[in-house]
Amino acid sequence: MALDYKTDCDSLEELDDISDIGSDVEFQIASMARRKRVASAPGVVPPKRPRRETAVGPTPNTSCSPIPSPPCSSTQSQQPSLGTSRRASLRAVPRNKGNQGITAGEIYEAICSGKSAIVAVVDEWLESYKEGQEEGLLVLINLIVRCCGCKGVVSREMFDTMQNVEVISMLTKEFDEDSVNYPLCSPGHQWKRFKASLCEFVQVLVRSCQNGVLHDEYLFSSLLALLIGLSDSQVRAFRHTSTLLAMKLMTGLMKVSVVVYAQLQTSQRRYNIESSKSAQDRATVMLEDLQAMITELQENKEELSSLTNGTFRGVFVHRYRDSVAEIRAACIEELGVWLREDPEEFLNDQYLKYLGWMLHDKQSSVRLQCVHALQGLYQKRDFIGRLELFFSRFKGRILAMVLDKDPDVAVEVIHLLLLIQQYDREEECLSEEECSNIYPLVFVSHHGLASAAGAFFYSKLKSMMASEYQELVTGGNKAAFINMLISFYIQCQFHDHGAYLVDSLWGVAGSELRDWETMTSLLLHESEEKQGLIYEEEGVLIELMMCAIRQAAEANLPVGRAHGKRILSTKDKKTQAQDRRRITTHFIPLLPQLLAKYSADVEKVCLLLKAPLYFDLETYSSSRRLEKYLDLLLSQICSIVEKHTEASVLEACTRLACALCSNSFTFSARAQRAFGQLLDCLTECFTTHFNDVLQGTADEDEMYSAATAFKRIAAFSSAKDLTSLELFDPCLQLLKRGVKSRDFDKEFMVPALKCAAFHLIWARANVTNSTFTEVQLKRLKKEMHSFCSVCKHCLSLGQAEIRDQAFELLCDLLLLYSTGSVRSEPSLRLLASLPSDSLRSELAAFLLDFIFTDPEDDELTADKPRIKHSYIHTSNQEYGECSGSSQWSNSSRLPASRHRWLENVEVAKRALQILPSLKTYISAAKSKKVTEPCTKSFKKTEIIVHDDLFPAKLNFFLMVAREITPFLKLYQTDKPMLPFMCNDLTTMLKSLMERFVKSSVMKNATNPVKLLKVDHEDTDNHMDVTKLKVGFATERAFEEHVKNSGAERLRLEFRQSCARQEEEEEKMKIAALQRKRIQLAGYCKLVIHGVLDLSSATDLFKHYSKFYKEFGDIIKETLSKSKLISPVQSAKTICLTLQQLFSERISNNSSGQDLGEIRDLAKKLAMSFGIDLHRVRKPLVSLHRDGIDFAFRNSEQGRLHPPNLAFLEILSEFSFKLLHQDRIQLSEFLKAEYPIAAFSWPLVRMYKCSLEYISLSKTGEEAGREEKNGTAKRKKTQGSVSSDSSESWLDSSSIRNLSTPPLTSTAVRGQKRPPPHTQPGPTRFDKGSFLYESEDEFSNRLCLIEEDDAEGQEEEEAEIEEFERDSDQDSAYTLPSTRHTSISQLEDFSQ
Repeated sequence: MALDYKTDCDSLEELDDISDIGSDVEFQIASMARRKRVASAPGVVPPKRPRRETAVGPTPNTSCSPIPSPPCSSTQSQQPSLGTSRRASLRAVPRNKGNQGITAGEIYEAICSGKSAIVAVVDEWLESYKEGQEEGLLVLINLIVRCCGCKGVVSREMFDTMQNVEVISMLTKEFDEDSVNYPLCSPGHQWKRFKASLCEFVQVLVRSCQNGVLHDEYLFSSLLALLIGLSDSQVRAFRHTSTLLAMKLMTGLMKVSVVVYAQLQTSQRRYNIESSKSAQDRATVMLEDLQAMITELQENKEELSSLTNGTFRGVFVHRYRDSVAEIRAACIEELGVWLREDPEEFLNDQYLKYLGWMLHDKQSSVRLQCVHALQGLYQKRDFIGRLELFFSRFKGRILAMVLDKDPDVAVEVIHLLLLIQQYDREEECLSEEECSNIYPLVFVSHHGLASAAGAFFYSKLKSMMASEYQELVTGGNKAAFINMLISFYIQCQFHDHGAYLVDSLWGVAGSELRDWETMTSLLLHESEEKQGLIYEEEGVLIELMMCAIRQAAEANLPVGRAHGKRILSTKDKKTQAQDRRRITTHFIPLLPQLLAKYSADVEKVCLLLKAPLYFDLETYSSSRRLEKYLDLLLSQICSIVEKHTEASVLEACTRLACALCSNSFTFSARAQRAFGQLLDCLTECFTTHFNDVLQGTADEDEMYSAATAFKRIAAFSSAKDLTSLELFDPCLQLLKRGVKSRDFDKEFMVPALKCAAFHLIWARANVTNSTFTEVQLKRLKKEMHSFCSVCKHCLSLGQAEIRDQAFELLCDLLLLYSTGSVRSEPSLRLLASLPSDSLRSELAAFLLDFIFTDPEDDELTADKPRIKHSYIHTSNQEYGECSGSSQWSNSSRLPASRHRWLENVEVAKRALQILPSLKTYISAAKSKKVTEPCTKSFKKTEIIVHDDLFPAKLNFFLMVAREITPFLKLYQTDKPMLPFMCNDLTTMLKSLMERFVKSSVMKNATNPVKLLKVDHEDTDNHMDVTKLKVGFATERAFEEHVKNSGAERLRLEFRQSCARQEEEEEKMKIAALQRKRIQLAGYCKLVIHGVLDLSSATDLFKHYSKFYKEFGDIIKETLSKSKLISPVQSAKTICLTLQQLFSERISNNSSGQDLGEIRDLAKKLAMSFGIDLHRVRKPLVSLHRDGIDFAFRNSEQGRLHPPNLAFLEILSEFSFKLLHQDRIQLSEFLKAEYPIAAFSWPLVRMYKCSLEYISLSKTGEEAGREEKNGTAKRKKTQGSVSSDSSESWLDSSSIRNLSTPPLTSTAVRGQKRPPPHTQPGPTRFDKGSFLYESEDEFSNRLCLIEEDDAEGQEEEEAEIEEFERDSDQDSAYTLPSTRHTSISQLEDFSQ
């Protein structure tokens, strides 16, 4: 059966037309008594037994049905009642003298405890109900009232004389407002069991009544009439509890209806079989019994259908879009049960549409229930055909929900799509493009979502393998899976995240990812019939293989997915041990072969060298055969060290050598001997050429041999103690020679810095572990001072690698040789050394010059126009004499400007003109023929002019600028040019894109719309880099300036940089930022551990606000640590920071009016003092005293105001943190120390007002005291005026984001005591059955409040619109960044 959803929406209107009839529906339920009709067919006799045996009581008046309750003034939730029923204005329930049945309080206590047998409780109630229907019903009514948290009681008199609407109104007035909680939403473990126990009670009640009381036409019709009335109440507790009970009752009735329908089908089949027999064989009595049974079952089915339809229309249709998310979720949860358990009645478009609509709900709990309901449907194959139209209608929304803000919802949506894909593989309900939107989720940081996406991706791969590789055996399937996984990883744009991909697939494809045999066979080509891998595929396979080895050996999640330490179970530990043994056994004989094959490839060999770190290395010594493989491994490592000088390869070799040389292994002596021989050879090579290198007489080959050997030695010095080689003096000589001659060759300077620093580090460690003489200690301290002196000169060099290395090593050594490090060892106090004043100045200058710099001032991202302006500081006379050029005279120089976005062409042309002269001048400056400028701009220009590719890069920039500049100039006008912009812009963009986009792609871009559809970021659309159109001038510049043997390689790299310049720049920015963070953390450690004074932290705190995004976590941690060291000194340092910034601003701007940035910084620093004001009293008072002294400093008689008086404006940002007594103290200090005339100055009056301001609200201590005494509870609920001190920290906390709980008072009570400053209106109470305040829905809400007119006119329901999608489609997941995230804890940088 296929229905059109357009007609189905019409059916919704018909349904909604009768959904608001209120009392009509309940009247229908209450007056369902019908006459029993028996079929008049001949031979049919009445049933032998009565159909209802328990309905012995009189039938009450069913016309007392509720009508919509009057509007309430508030709907505050209530605290559940735990004791007996409290009587307010209602009298207690009278109990018949002879009736000792169970009471509502006893049933309520049994439900709350959760320990009682619900079946026994229901059976006891049934006995009392059989004795008296009205008394039994009254017990259930009062039980419902108690479950709502209401302390009122429905008396027998109310039951007999009042309609439901009047009863509900009376109960609403009795609702207590002391708490916002009621049983279903109360906190605590006890109330978490309450909902489950209450739902179990309803289910047992229906199940126990299904053969008797259910069909007495009194009990359930009366209960549902009351629940429908309560569900329309504006009291949230009534509405929530009654809706849950009504939904559970309907579920129970639905299950009974399913059983009745099955019995009816069986009876009908038996009757048909018996009636088809001949008259002689036919059993007349059996036919009569079957006919009576069929008639009774049909009546029961009709009665149950009437009850369920009335409940659906009276409760569900209103409450599924209630303003409370829990109510909506309860409705959708039960709807899923109905659809799954009774598909014949409910599994159609009339009911499925509610699931589709609620997929757009703004609350994740409701969306989650919708997805769970759909999962239950798609788990049954028989339902797939009925869901085709539904899925086609809501397919887009379901696919969009894989990026849901709630990860739990997104996980379940992917599981749903996996079910759909498994059942509908033949029809391909999900296209490849739609599936491709799910695949990248394997790289997200949320482990559950990534695992779900991995399961979906694995299922898709398996289906593709089943269709394309049917002829392959199992082994071939594994190889095919690996090949497809490699292809996916290459095609995706998230490289360097193989660990994330492996972890996502680990749960479903663990056997394939543990197939080490297939992986190594593909790498080594052991089978000739298998197709080999290309170069890029081999690299990807090695990366994924190493990630799988790490996952199997460590059983830990990748960095970024792990939240806390993972505790392995006994089973997981056993599996981990088995995997480690399998890895070790398989890779020990094969690893030397893999290293030998890929020894020349840097990336592959770095990955392979990590494999032994996951081995059970003791296995090498288990047999003599395996010792042979150990020798092969050591030989390969030494060979790799001799081949490579890349830092990554040497670091990997060093780490592996350190592991193999550990004394915990029996073979460590063999490893130490092998690496010792390697280091001896390297040391001999270095010392052989050392004297020639030092004297400058070494040729090119000797320089290369010495440099490469020195690099390898420096790499091993970080992992092995090489103090016995005595390389410190040669290293120091190289460093001093470089500093003295200004010939900074980084090939020698960087290794020399490393070797010398690690010599001092190892010597310091040896001092602790052994006994040293005083002479040796003095010598070590002298070496430390010499090294610090050399590093001090390296901090201002123009070569970033040398400068950065010197700063990082210097920070580590100063910390290692600090006074605090030897405090516990008195014998080593001689080693303690503090940095000199000049060294402190150089360290601080390094921060300002190379860490706290703007992106445009950074070397890696300097823009081209800044190169031209960098020589403004140069003497024109020296430049002209040296270069013989007058192109850079004062008359020809362009006016200084930071941005020249319309003069790019002119600037680039002039840069090309002066480039030869700049080279001549820089050569003369370096040879001391002219004075070398000591400016950062000179050092930047020096680096750039030595770049052989710079002329080509500048010509490429000029080519692009010439394309863009005419368009920019043309449209810098007031003329009406907008009609022509589209064509001109299309022409310009097309011309640029044709230089790097394939012609086959561009030929289809014949108009602007098609041009915009060209994906210029897709690498598949890019030309081959050798065919990139970089321009004739660029090619000519490249040929003229690049003439070495590596020209072709440089040409290829240059073209690649032209095509992907933005990507490369982003990587460089990330690397530079990470390096800066490490350096800043090193400086902060010096401050925290007392190597530098706390006053040195001013250079950090100055940039807290400006560089908060880049370094905020590090500076904040330093700030908090400084408060632990010395709270008063930390506060004084903060004040000193602001004083220095103020003085700089005054010197640059004599008026001193622009203090906005300093005030913003002061606000941030003030928040660092926290909310415990008693603990920070002394530091804050000290800060204010220092600030006041600074503000009135240098006050002269002849001047009207002191020059620093405006600093009081900044100081006032800290006043709100002061306690009242401290404000008085500071006010007295101000009066005593400074003249009375000063108080007439506006700035002084402003600061004095900030001190004398008294908050209208209570302080935090007083509020806490009142809260303990229980006196401020009511005031806090309604709100109070907040002081500045409390407002400041409340604004930054999550407390201010909490919504005010809805009130539960009625309109009558609300009129007695309206809350202050509150506008009357619908915002004061819970918005009932309507979720969003659109115009149509607001009018519809008014229809619910007003009474139904007697004119018989049907109310018009607003057409339901789809909910807002913006908030749902916002993704909370970001694919992993290539940025190396760093923990804010400073200790993590000490590694």
